[in-house]
Amino acid sequence: MVGKLSIIASLAVAACAHGAGTLVAHWKFDETSGATAADSGPNAAHGVLEGAAAFVSGGVSGNAVRLSTPTNDHVRAPFVPHNSTPFSIGAWVRCSDQDEFQLIAGRHRSGLVQGYFLALNTSGTYGQPGKAYAYVSALPGTEPISTTTVADGQWRHVLMTHGAGDVVSLYIDGRLEASSASAYVPTGVPFLIGALTLPGGFASSAFDGDIDDVQFYSGVLNGRQICHIVNNPGSAAAPNIDGDINGDGAVNFADLNIILSGFNMTGFCLQGDVDGDGVVGFADLNRLLSNFNSGG
Repeated sequence: MVGKLSIIASLAVAACAHGAGTLVAHWKFDETSGATAADSGPNAAHGVLEGAAAFVSGGVSGNAVRLSTPTNDHVRAPFVPHNSTPFSIGAWVRCSDQDEFQLIAGRHRSGLVQGYFLALNTSGTYGQPGKAYAYVSALPGTEPISTTTVADGQWRHVLMTHGAGDVVSLYIDGRLEASSASAYVPTGVPFLIGALTLPGGFASSAFDGDIDDVQFYSGVLNGRQICHIVNNPGSAAAPNIDGDINGDGAVNFADLNIILSGFNMTGFCLQGDVDGDGVVGFADLNRLLSNFNSGG
């Protein structure tokens, strides 16, 4: 017990408030026809299918949307209200092209260092063939790139967060694979799925394959939320206070005991892994302490 208390004391002074992700928009793509992708989130930011984009069966959960660049396919969601940091964005993708630039979703005007997006492969000197990367208003060489090959023709979950300290983190199938730092520069262009905005303001398709279950959050998703999204395709993550490990609505000694009992453990979806980095450690303890006695 003395050892546990000394850990708590050493970090309590350094603890600072942390929040978790709150759903802004969620496109499930479970429609069977039409040109509207309903937003099941709280803001009714419905998407519009452009080009020959179409709903198809065989999604990771229900249906998905199929996109092709020759017909300028994409989904436009112009009414997403959140355009600041912190934020989190994730999607399931199925793509086999490891050569051409594949933009999954985001806000970005080509040629300007601003906005954000998730992408596969390379664009200029950004990214690597077959890998995913996260762009947040950054110059080449600073973007986090996955170690996993994502453009492999299988359903893969790709997620990025941007939060405190301008840290950009990239998760593949729920596992943290890379992080870097870059400040977010807001952009006035619309949120697009499978496309980017050209200098003239027109949307240009940049994805060949299937996309499903695109979710956008204000705030940085914590480990509990990321684990839920990956293990429950089609379901949004419920609000969760950072450090409320057992999900009882309060951050208290029960949660602290979970972290301490699993301290230094590594793996996927560990109960005490508050920040979702695959390790139960001091960073998780710091997040818990920053919200200690919150809720309940």
